[in-house]
Amino acid sequence: MGVPRLGRFLEPFGKVLHFLVHPSGSPGSIVIDGPAFAYWLWFTVSTSPANYRAFQDAILNFHQFMLTLGFRAIEYVFDGGLPYSKHRTRIARYQQNISDPINAYVHLCVPIAHHVLKGIAGACVVVCNQEADKYCAIRARELDGIVLSQDSDLLMFNLENPHTGYVPLHSISITSKGLQGKLYNFQDLKRHFPFDIHLLAAYLGVEGHPEDQVIDYHSSFQQICKTLEENVKAGTLEKLISTQELHRVHKFYSLDDISLYSSQLNDFIWGRVQELLHSTLDPPEMWLPQLPELPARPCSWTESAPLRLQAYANFFTNQKTNTQVLEYSRNYAQLSKKLIPTNFDYASVIDTMQNKFANWPLPHRLVLWTLRCLKNLTNVAATGFLLMHASLHLNAPLRLQSVTPTQEGTALVSRYVATSYSLCMLVFSESDKGRSIDLQSFSSFSPLSSTVNFNLFHEAMGKLKTGRSPLSIVSDKATAELTYELYKELSADYQDMDIIMNIWNTQTTKKKRKKIN
Repeated sequence: MGVPRLGRFLEPFGKVLHFLVHPSGSPGSIVIDGPAFAYWLWFTVSTSPANYRAFQDAILNFHQFMLTLGFRAIEYVFDGGLPYSKHRTRIARYQQNISDPINAYVHLCVPIAHHVLKGIAGACVVVCNQEADKYCAIRARELDGIVLSQDSDLLMFNLENPHTGYVPLHSISITSKGLQGKLYNFQDLKRHFPFDIHLLAAYLGVEGHPEDQVIDYHSSFQQICKTLEENVKAGTLEKLISTQELHRVHKFYSLDDISLYSSQLNDFIWGRVQELLHSTLDPPEMWLPQLPELPARPCSWTESAPLRLQAYANFFTNQKTNTQVLEYSRNYAQLSKKLIPTNFDYASVIDTMQNKFANWPLPHRLVLWTLRCLKNLTNVAATGFLLMHASLHLNAPLRLQSVTPTQEGTALVSRYVATSYSLCMLVFSESDKGRSIDLQSFSSFSPLSSTVNFNLFHEAMGKLKTGRSPLSIVSDKATAELTYELYKELSADYQDMDIIMNIWNTQTTKKKRKKIN
């Protein structure tokens, strides 16, 4: 989240940096702040909120482009546990998003980016046990590289080497010739100030600063620097910044932090689950992403709760200290939190997944398992999901026309997203090596970005309601037949499904022509 105004104040002290496509020599290494990258790319490419598949393609294109720049190493770092000092800020932002449902679409960009980079792109992905920014600086120092991020805190980390530093994501531009950005090197920045540059950050307010530390935020940069310089010369700095606070700030920006290390628990961890596992809070906290839905209806995460309960139990099966998880979610128009016990064991869902559908391709099994968890699912909605997914997986285009999404339809899709997310948590939490799904077979498939395409869903729904046959919607016969088998298996096994229309068995009576003698 950075130091207020620090990036804007220090902007003039950066220098333009160029990386050329297919360079003659290596430009070094680059470490990329994963969450910052995900949000930056989402807004940069102007991805439609309804089309996560387009976002997946943008991630792959960006990583492929970075490979052409010839870096020795490209490493993406994702957050582990966020500190409690950011708890109030998180609550405020979460509550703000509840009242602004449009912003709910963007929050899945981080787990999608994480899985696409790790699995489909085969990139080097690290999940650290704290915030990504400081670990990015540590890795950049170890790799003798630069950090690509969006956090002004990176300005204050001493990477020592003159060729290392921090490049803000908002400063970069990409062309066919290469990448251009603005590099900030700590040693260069220091030369512009007659006092310890960390004083500037401490005075503006580093995360966790004393609440009684108040400055005039209408002051100009020149005024602030003059105030600091005069108090340093006069020996009265204690009036502005206590010795204890200054010591805390120096420690905050120290790169000799042995508590930071990469996670070895599960490289495929989804969303904020890595934070749950690395949390130093008691109890650990799980913040469920907000989804676009109807505020007057129950939260989309409600019906998939049993999947997450089992996942939490699996995550903490070998830990006696964590017996509860504090889960945050939207409840109508308010922020809700609920304590969930982790010392229990439901009947295994994994066995059913493995045995009943063992011969099916993994992506199709995932969609079927997900749909089986939904309550009051109509066959129109179920078939819409299945058709959409089968078409995307087999790259067979749908014969569709645009249908404007309704609020009710969007809420239904959000239920599906929440259940897919919870199911993935369960799959990745399974610790029994003999039963768990081979995660390597999961590596080329990102459930959220591949199946949750709001436009395709609503377009398919529009045609399905007309009672068309599968071949009128999916051009590939094999895809249609596979989808039909998925649907039959689903409807035969799922007794709670509310059948409102039999769109598959529509029979056309052919009139026999009379033979003319």
